[in-house]
Amino acid sequence: MKQISPVGIPKPPVVLADERLQMKPALLRREHEREPLKIRVGLQIQNTEIRGYTHDVSPSGLRLITAVALKAGTPLALQYSFSEICYLNLSGQVIWCYRVEDETSHLHSIGIKFAAVRELEGKILGPMIQDLKENRSIVETSLLTLRVSEDSLASA
Repeated sequence: MKQISPVGIPKPPVVLADERLQMKPALLRREHEREPLKIRVGLQIQNTEIRGYTHDVSPSGLRLITAVALKAGTPLALQYSFSEICYLNLSGQVIWCYRVEDETSHLHSIGIKFAAVRELEGKILGPMIQDLKENRSIVETSLLTLRVSEDSLASA
């Protein structure tokens, strides 16, 4: 039985990397493999900043854990600060949002897809994610800032 999120979107299965090999190929259709990376996140909504962190990241999207829910379709402006090595601005869109399954938790898991990633941005994201996997000090000093946006690229 599929679990339905509060916003009416089927909840994606939580899958560990080694479990993916046992799943049906139809469930494995992702453009890029997601890498488990916990990067600090600041989500700016109006005049408030909500803290959170990434659960996983890829060159085409990410999963965010935070205390606020966002509706599917919400456009976002994202600004990556990878330590002091690189800064990158992207547009994105919330694909799904559901409450983390823990009776005591007030956290939400939010799936975000990047919109209109240009070739140069893709060439930066892939190697940067690899560097983050290999160097924990870069992860610890990195930050992702998100703003709810009316960016036309995010809703493409």
